[in-house]
Amino acid sequence: MRILLLGKNGQVGWALHQLLPDLGEVIAPNSEELNLLNLNQLRHVIRRIRPEIIINAAAYTEIENAEDNYGVAKQINSIAPLVIAEEAYKIKSVIIHFSTNYVFDGRSTVPYKETDIPNPINVYGKTKLEGEVAITSTKTPYLILRTSWVYSLRKKNFVTEILRKCKEQEKLYIAIDQVGSPTSSTMLALKTFEILRYGKKDIYSYLKKHSGTYHLSGNGSASRLEWVIEILTWGMKAEKEDLEIQKKISKDFPSKAQRPVFASLDCAKIQSVFKIFLPTWQDALKETFAKNDKINN
Repeated sequence: MRILLLGKNGQVGWALHQLLPDLGEVIAPNSEELNLLNLNQLRHVIRRIRPEIIINAAAYTEIENAEDNYGVAKQINSIAPLVIAEEAYKIKSVIIHFSTNYVFDGRSTVPYKETDIPNPINVYGKTKLEGEVAITSTKTPYLILRTSWVYSLRKKNFVTEILRKCKEQEKLYIAIDQVGSPTSSTMLALKTFEILRYGKKDIYSYLKKHSGTYHLSGNGSASRLEWVIEILTWGMKAEKEDLEIQKKISKDFPSKAQRPVFASLDCAKIQSVFKIFLPTWQDALKETFAKNDKINN
């Protein structure tokens, strides 16, 4: 099996790159070898490699900057996925595409299901939704995997920023009204890998049968405050017992981009269809720090 992985240096892409060789040959071009702003190059690479699976873990994820760079965000998040889907159809390939809870407006009070109507409130969410629509408009077998609050210990994200601030500051200012589903990039990659491994014998037929949009995140919901407490518990241990947490609300943090206040995802569908088990977001976070400790010791 030949797999084309896009976005190998991102949080999810890096984790996938560690697992995918067990399924077959993995081609993972860097940004110099494949620039998603160059659509002709994108088409050429897909036609040359002729992968059986295309995994798109690349995205324009700078939520604030996207407000001022709509054209670039649209090219990467919307137009490139359409080109990938068009080329995949020509070579009878399948697509795994990662999307986001930011396609929703955050007005719900219960975790979003796949049947809920998207209504993004910022450029990032809008362009990611356009990418979803582009893929579904083709006849290519696909899995669109919406996820939420992705983190790792490698890249700049909420978890690593909290750890940094804990070392530099005596106070943390946390928006207590924001709710989501924290998602370990390692767990996200592992569950994606498990789905592909199960259908490895005939991946095209398998994904054609199960084509659709699925929610895949840490199991359960958390406020930013609950998440921070768990980060401090497993990431800082007793080092910052005197740390003061100041509770704020979203409006206290001026931002160009609106963010959905409630953005938790219901993942019952993917667990039922693919018979996979998703750990709670707390267990996945604990495991992330445990693995990091093993690596560093």
